[in-house]
Amino acid sequence: EVQFDEWIRRFSTEPTTSVNLAMPSLFTEYNVQRTSAIKIDTQEPRVVSVNTTKRNGNYATVGEQIDVVVHYDYPVSIFRPDAASVQISVPLIELNVDSVDNVPRYAYYHSGNGTKALSFVYTIQAGDNVDDLAYKAEGVQYSTGLLAGSTALKTRFGANEGYIYRAATNLIQEANISLPMIGPGSIGKAFGEQVQIAINTTVNGQDEGIHWQPSDKFPRVLSVSAVTADGTYGAGHAIDLLVRFSENVTVPDSSGHLNDAGVVTEHFGGGFPYIVMDVGTSKPRYAKYVDDKVDTSLYNHSLVFRYIIQEGDTSADLNYKCTCEDLVSTTYIEMNNSAIIGAVPDTHHAIQDLAIDSANGAVVVFASDEIVVSAAFYDFLVTGDAVVYSDGGGTAIGGLTDSTTYYGIKTGTANTIQLAATYSNAVAAPAVVVTLSGVGVGATHSLINKRSPHRMRNKADYTLPSPVDSTKENLAKNANIVVDTAPPVILSMTSSHLDGTYGVGESIYIDVTFSRPVTVSGFPRIAVGTQDGCHAYYKSGNTTSALRFEYKVDSKDSFAMSDLSHAGRTTSLDLNGGWIKLTSQNPTTDAVLTLPVTGKPNSLGYEKDIVIDTEVPYVVSGSVVKKVASSISSVRNSDTKSSYLPLYQTIDITAEHRNATDGRFKILYNDLETTCIDYNATAQTVEAALIATNLIDVHVYSYELGGYTTNDGTPDYQGMFGRRHMIEFLTPFTGVSEIAVSFAGCESFVCHNSTYFGECSADSKPSIVVNRDIAVYPGVFDVKMSFSHKVQVAGEPFLEFETGNHDAKAKYAPASVQYVDVGVDASSQLTAGQFQVSYGKFKTGCIDFDAASTL
Repeated sequence: EVQFDEWIRRFSTEPTTSVNLAMPSLFTEYNVQRTSAIKIDTQEPRVVSVNTTKRNGNYATVGEQIDVVVHYDYPVSIFRPDAASVQISVPLIELNVDSVDNVPRYAYYHSGNGTKALSFVYTIQAGDNVDDLAYKAEGVQYSTGLLAGSTALKTRFGANEGYIYRAATNLIQEANISLPMIGPGSIGKAFGEQVQIAINTTVNGQDEGIHWQPSDKFPRVLSVSAVTADGTYGAGHAIDLLVRFSENVTVPDSSGHLNDAGVVTEHFGGGFPYIVMDVGTSKPRYAKYVDDKVDTSLYNHSLVFRYIIQEGDTSADLNYKCTCEDLVSTTYIEMNNSAIIGAVPDTHHAIQDLAIDSANGAVVVFASDEIVVSAAFYDFLVTGDAVVYSDGGGTAIGGLTDSTTYYGIKTGTANTIQLAATYSNAVAAPAVVVTLSGVGVGATHSLINKRSPHRMRNKADYTLPSPVDSTKENLAKNANIVVDTAPPVILSMTSSHLDGTYGVGESIYIDVTFSRPVTVSGFPRIAVGTQDGCHAYYKSGNTTSALRFEYKVDSKDSFAMSDLSHAGRTTSLDLNGGWIKLTSQNPTTDAVLTLPVTGKPNSLGYEKDIVIDTEVPYVVSGSVVKKVASSISSVRNSDTKSSYLPLYQTIDITAEHRNATDGRFKILYNDLETTCIDYNATAQTVEAALIATNLIDVHVYSYELGGYTTNDGTPDYQGMFGRRHMIEFLTPFTGVSEIAVSFAGCESFVCHNSTYFGECSADSKPSIVVNRDIAVYPGVFDVKMSFSHKVQVAGEPFLEFETGNHDAKAKYAPASVQYVDVGVDASSQLTAGQFQVSYGKFKTGCIDFDAASTL
């Protein structure tokens, strides 16, 4: 339909053609009913129920939030005519909380605009108390269960406006804000009937003077920290969490929970509370309750929960997981069919006398100022002799056993407490009735320690400090525990031994560094060298990150390694029936045993230059290394005399051929000469010729250079003849010159064989010369024997010398030559430093490391 000057025309530059306004027939293909499904419903939105996403339970922490969710049957929206002027979040719901300041408590609108569920949030304040949280019931009740007139749900609060409308493009239809009826005749949709939430922020067990008075307040969690020290922990470690409450608490066993009248009102299945841990895995990880700590303990008012780290767990700063199952992201201690209940501490009561009264049984005498609370439990510890109670006629009516705890309850106005062995029997079947006043008749036989009321009354507030808020007293804030279950890996290998060559009997340490501390079981080993059977076995380092292996070079290792290393394989570390795991209280994570590649950085062969040589050492050479006195060789001059007389002078007699049979020579000295001496004369003959010349004090030593005799002393008539005469002037004096040899006036050398007899030819004559190249060392001298390898000495080996007519031995004297090695086991050059040498009771001054000449 178009009216007045309205029109619909075909589109053009200047529209003139009117459009046919006939609509498609009803129920035809193109009718709106066939092309869409639109329902028109103008029903007023109504509240169908009110509940919360919080768990049922007791709440006692100031600042804790509880959400109230109002469910409508249609989506609703919040309309604020003057949103800029709204200073508090309306709409709001007035709650039935008793406040210490008598100011009403409200749950303020939080979220849900455009949905069927509007969420409101109430923040607990100090002094708030309510046994069953609900909204305030106001107005007149309809039979339908709705409230008429005023309602706890308010859309206007002072100048603040926030109306609830049915959700639409244009908000024109207001929603009904009446809440479900509370109390008799309700239909179970009210907040207080949907949930069971109690609030009390008063501290439990108010201390009145010296006596504890029980109250009905709820213990609450103050903080979560850790008994375990800060640090990094791996799989198998136990992490103990310390949950501190506002008062002492306990976890009752499966016997149940007694109310103030001593009646079991709730049984538990004997489960354990636990806390869900946040350790980066989809598998659930729990810290399970393991212990409660009494008031006198270091862990006052606390429970301990233990989390065992599992493979795959990880956390840079350990915390529990936010269960976040409700609107305000609450995290709870999970009860798991158990409970945490407040318990008044044992204190403030002295030992009392227990006397036998023949008429009334046992009597407990209390101090005059003792406050005995009605409907409260007590426990009594009996000490001393067992007590048997009897009536006036002597018939036994009951008894208490020594060192046994009995439980009792005072009920009503009766001035007695009935004792029993268990809580559950304290009322039903008392063993003994204890009178609370009056002094009994008879002697005192035993003592009872009356302790303060042991009332497992109210369940605790199980809410934990938010783990996602760094300002809250959560585990991450109060402890610094890192969970890292990554397996240890090998970082490097080295040895504490200096670079050098080592042989049979040497022990060489191989140090393997892991990325994390490891625990070792058994004797793992590392294959070394290229031959099978050579291993370095684990020696030390358990629970540290550095393990030491020992390789003992054995004679059966008949090979040489120019560079000690593992056997060329990165898998050369063999567990040998043992194991190497990440250190923890219960080691479970295997270490990765891949060794660095041989010859690459961090491998043993790269870091050290250790040579293994098992060849048997042999003597390479022998040499004199120390002269006490030296002989002086001088050229003989017949016209002059030497200014020095050597103590030893030597004449060498050699014959290349065995043909020589005769021939003589003279010895000249100081212009004197001996008689002619046979060329093959003995030392005694030569000595006698010298003495006969001028009675000089002389001694001659001779030894064979080869020839007439073999090693066993038998004649040898083949080969060269040689003899050396060493002439020692025992009492040298001025004027004795060096000796010389002369043939003048002596019989010529004669040679003969099977075909010749006569004077020896030039090449057959014996050679007789003074050997001035022989170094003769009188006194003491050292001989150094050089071996092919380093050697060690046990006992006193000796060298045997061929010294002519006398046997001579050189004893092993390790102290005669001592060495000081100055070096550094590092990769950088030594540039400065000093050392001292001590011997006997003496010590040198400081010597520069590179100034050996000053030693």
